[in-house]
Amino acid sequence: MFTLPELPYTKTALEPFLSQETLTYHHDKHFNAYVEKLNSLIAGTEYEKLPLAEIIRKSAAEGSKGIFNNAGQVYNHDFYFKCFGRQADDTCPLKHAKLKELIEASFAGSDDFRTKATDAAVGNFGSGWTWLVEENGKIEILNYSNADNPLRDRPNAVPLLCIDVWEHAYYIDYRNDRKKYVTELLANVNWAFVASQLG
Repeated sequence: MFTLPELPYTKTALEPFLSQETLTYHHDKHFNAYVEKLNSLIAGTEYEKLPLAEIIRKSAAEGSKGIFNNAGQVYNHDFYFKCFGRQADDTCPLKHAKLKELIEASFAGSDDFRTKATDAAVGNFGSGWTWLVEENGKIEILNYSNADNPLRDRPNAVPLLCIDVWEHAYYIDYRNDRKKYVTELLANVNWAFVASQLG
């Protein structure tokens, strides 16, 4: 069974990017509701003792939508919250050698990378998630709807960065200005965490 992970920073640490009110609502209430619902759905089933990634893949393959949706949202939210809390000098992905190599292989520089990531997240229709993944020596930007994520359909991809574009992730602080939210998000990424996903 799963428990709500602690945030890796205080609820005021991301201000003014994300307010304490947003983190309290989004993490403590919204994220926790998915954890509790997932636990209730898998209790006493063959899913109960599986790792989260396996629950996502198995429920997707078997068409268990309720389990897939809640497991996906638990995974997505956990990854999303880990992507922040950067150190003061960790403002550029190019400071990390592996990320620098991947960005230069995949984009026309850091500005092009940020522009394409922003455009993808802003243009992700409705509610969903924008992921940056590494596969075959390049970074790809993938858009998913609802609770979906790369674990379901990209088994060889390494998730690097997760952008929540459900409106509840930013409405308190940005109202419906998704572009401003995404722009500020990319300025507050913990690039050391992102780089660490590459091993």
